[in-house]
Amino acid sequence: MGSNALFDSTGQNGGSTYPAHNSHTLTGSVKGSHFSPALTHSFGSLHTERIIAARPFDIVHAEVPFSNCCGSKWRPFLIWRDFGLDWWGFPLTKHDPRNRYEIPVADWQLAGLRRPGSVRMAAACPVAKECVEYVIGTISKRDAAMIVAYFGDFFETGQPEPMEQDMGLTFA
Repeated sequence: MGSNALFDSTGQNGGSTYPAHNSHTLTGSVKGSHFSPALTHSFGSLHTERIIAARPFDIVHAEVPFSNCCGSKWRPFLIWRDFGLDWWGFPLTKHDPRNRYEIPVADWQLAGLRRPGSVRMAAACPVAKECVEYVIGTISKRDAAMIVAYFGDFFETGQPEPMEQDMGLTFA
């Protein structure tokens, strides 16, 4: 299992005012989270026989694939949607926003994170549910509202963003 200093290594919610994750427990618990022994899967150095019960706006500790599909990294991951066998969402980084596609997590302590970080909106990806180790916490309503608004603005247009430079391409 990898390590990332952004999350609370106890797996606890970090004093959030949100209800405990008991409200969506399947069965049992591991590291302060909830799981179902529904699946056996081996990957990396972790062997698991559980699927973590999580919901949108939860931050989980997950094995997130790199955008080039060559490898992965254990890191915090914000769940956006449930797609059956996968969660779809956004990886988090410990860095301040480096571009307009990264949104700061203002209430990072309430979310169970150990330090400030950013949600990497442009790095959205699916993560297999068996690649989620535990729930770190839930983002605040304030952060959730900011991410929802940004997501809407980000995908508002039905057309691709114009290229920064004309490449002079001609299509037949």
